[in-house]
Amino acid sequence: TAFTGTVQLAVSHLGTRLGLIRKPVSLPQGGRRNLSIPWITPGGDFRGYGVDVDLLVDGQVRDSRSTALDVSSDWTRFPRMGFFSQYPAGADAESLAAGLAKFHLNAIQFYDWKWTHDRLVPRDAAGRPLNVFTQVGGRVQSFAAVTAKVAAVQKLNMAALSYNLMYGDSGGDAPEHVEWAAFKKPNSTTPGDIRQHDAGSYKIWVMDVSNPDWKQHIFGQFAEALATAGFDGIHLDNLGGEWCYKYNSDTGIPEREEFPRFINEARRFLRQAHPRAIVTHNDVMGNYLPEIARSAADVYYSEVWSRDTYRDLRENIREVRAVHPAKPVVFAAYINRRTWDDMADPAAPPLPSFINDASARLMAACVFANGAFRIELGDEGHMLVNEYFPARTPRMHAGLARAMRDLYDFIVRYENLLFPAPGSALREATDSLRIASTTHALSKDAGRETVWTLAGRRADGLHTLNLINLYGVDTLWRNACSNPVPQTGLALKIHVVGPARRVWLATPDDGLGRPRELPFQSGTDETGAFITLAVPLLEFWNLIWIEPAAPPAE
Repeated sequence: TAFTGTVQLAVSHLGTRLGLIRKPVSLPQGGRRNLSIPWITPGGDFRGYGVDVDLLVDGQVRDSRSTALDVSSDWTRFPRMGFFSQYPAGADAESLAAGLAKFHLNAIQFYDWKWTHDRLVPRDAAGRPLNVFTQVGGRVQSFAAVTAKVAAVQKLNMAALSYNLMYGDSGGDAPEHVEWAAFKKPNSTTPGDIRQHDAGSYKIWVMDVSNPDWKQHIFGQFAEALATAGFDGIHLDNLGGEWCYKYNSDTGIPEREEFPRFINEARRFLRQAHPRAIVTHNDVMGNYLPEIARSAADVYYSEVWSRDTYRDLRENIREVRAVHPAKPVVFAAYINRRTWDDMADPAAPPLPSFINDASARLMAACVFANGAFRIELGDEGHMLVNEYFPARTPRMHAGLARAMRDLYDFIVRYENLLFPAPGSALREATDSLRIASTTHALSKDAGRETVWTLAGRRADGLHTLNLINLYGVDTLWRNACSNPVPQTGLALKIHVVGPARRVWLATPDDGLGRPRELPFQSGTDETGAFITLAVPLLEFWNLIWIEPAAPPAE
């Protein structure tokens, strides 16, 4: 029908409204109209904003939507990483990039874009760049599609990272340079003794990551990829820790020392020609956590294998923080994962069509509320369920995709209350949190049948409290599980430093993430000041923050 009303747009930072704009709208029957509403961001760097839009008719709200803005000069402060994994000729790069940008992703890993592991940019026999090429594994790709996708994500202020194995030669019956290889036996020069990785239709020969000739070669390949395809940096991968030996030697290759050295040298090499080049590295299984966290890698990225529960993930994050308190953490962790044997076995139970909603949303709440990030979202509605990124079953259905949009809106809007970062005043405070409930079981370590409580504190005395509902769920994060049993009337007593001025609650579960004030009462007991309040509803994840009446004495 014909419509006359008002579109109202409000921009806020946490609980403070910064701008309110109203525009009258009239539409004929069946009409459409796009509105462009400019708003000048304040001068502060690394800040998240909420954007709330309401449709008013006769002064009454008829419909609402919300989103968020991240205003940051460096994406590595809040690394929301996604990925591409297929590069067919004719792909609509701009549409695919726009789909990823809807989730506020700011860095895209170009998984397996290259020609071979040791010759990245495809070239013909005369050394000229190829457009359409066949990868060593048999997939036919387009280099023009790669460069178009790089340009498309950069146009939307997302960084493009070239995925590279740090020590792989994907030659045929033997590597091109046997003398550069890593051997499983000491004093060997025999190709059969080189460490190999079975990649299905071909094998990867593992090179000696400490060999200077290998490093000179592969660093040159990295630089060529940045210069030719336009990448902003590289993401390094490896095949998991293993003790190997140098060529014709009984000297071992200490990966614990050589991996961070490789990272640091690669970053220095690339920054000679590309001063802002980014280097990230996959610490597979967290094998070398302290060393990689201390390295020059711009974020700490780890593929999670041996940590099975939500509590394990929290401990993993805490271990990184103990080494490098402000380095951003990104996990590659595959929910609802099926093994290759499962997928290839005709007698195995059929794969589900869709990813389990509860496990995806709980995983997001777990990682984000603990101040970390996860690479999980790819092109065409793809969520990671396997270490081989092109594996696309099961997938997100439309409802889960919408829930993930809401979650990513939420973490951008409240990034300053969730993620400790260089220069940030926010620090974790779960261990020192003093909290009790007369109505519900609480835990600080993701106990079953509890409300998981995670706290933070800023230098100005602001307290944060994350509540994650673990009633009725499986705390093994890879497993499909039921939705949490909604909890109502959650009574909390929270000890605070100094009197509180206001208490706010927000949740991504309502599809909007808007903050609302909670009533509370203040009091003191033998251990100090506290507040009491009631949380009306906890479905998956609530965020509460407590504004101090005045800055703390210290």
